[in-house]
Amino acid sequence: SGGNYELNVLLGDGDTTFTVPYLTESEIDAAISSQYSFKTRQPMYLRMGISRRWLGQAVVAADLVTGFSNDLGSSASWRLSIGTEITRFKNKFIRLGYAFGGLTKKSVSIGYGRKMGPLQWDIGLSLNGGFKIDSTKGIEIAIGLMWQSENAKD
Repeated sequence: SGGNYELNVLLGDGDTTFTVPYLTESEIDAAISSQYSFKTRQPMYLRMGISRRWLGQAVVAADLVTGFSNDLGSSASWRLSIGTEITRFKNKFIRLGYAFGGLTKKSVSIGYGRKMGPLQWDIGLSLNGGFKIDSTKGIEIAIGLMWQSENAKD
């Protein structure tokens, strides 16, 4: 029918309203896609995982994850992680894990935790980029404390 049309573009960073001359729908789509690209405000991930618990013994878990960008610690390459937490010993936890892919390419980790009344503490060590101390490209150390009320279930 001709004339001008008002076009509202919603990209998440703010709404934009502008007037365009009469164009076919495919011309409008082409103009918008060439001028704007999809942006996210934070890294986003696709994550799939499974786990199996053997009561009183251990938990084994596997995780497959990928990001949609290479920003802020996110990686667009796939990463497979496999780990176990041995819960066999009373109030003590031993954790072991391997990961392949992602930013660090490969890593191995080990951790230990202990529960003393309502307080649980953990310490972990990860070797990134290699499986031996002399071939690693980086080391990560993590320490955690958690207070769990006596009324909470295990």
